[in-house]
Amino acid sequence: MEAVDDVSDRIRSDGDSEGRHAYRTDRAAREGGRFLGEVDDERFREVLARHPEACEAFRMISGAGYRDPAEAMGTYSAAEHAGRVRTDVESIAAVLSDADHTCVVRLDTADPQLATVRNGVERAQIEFDTARVRWVPPDAGEPGG
Repeated sequence: MEAVDDVSDRIRSDGDSEGRHAYRTDRAAREGGRFLGEVDDERFREVLARHPEACEAFRMISGAGYRDPAEAMGTYSAAEHAGRVRTDVESIAAVLSDADHTCVVRLDTADPQLATVRNGVERAQIEFDTARVRWVPPDAGEPGG
């Protein structure tokens, strides 16, 4: 479980021939005006199709660069976490869901992790745990545990 090499200005890196990845983990705007944890719905679906494990999907999508979301120790502000905008989550979930993935949306240093998903002008959050990715409305209460 290695930390990210914070050297890339690209939104995502698919890694080099040795399987290393480089992502930005600060709050600086990246290509296309996206911030850490934001990803277009098509890119999200594409990454999940190739990386169905939630921890790898989290790593790819959030740019956090950690294999296990529980290891994420970066500094994420409330603004980063903020995809808590009210949106039509069901319509986005319908676009993203398929037989292999149920669609949960968070990005913080505790678990579960949050990331923001955009579909055009709509935004929603995606919640990751170490077992799977699933959809929940942004205003859902704290997960039980």
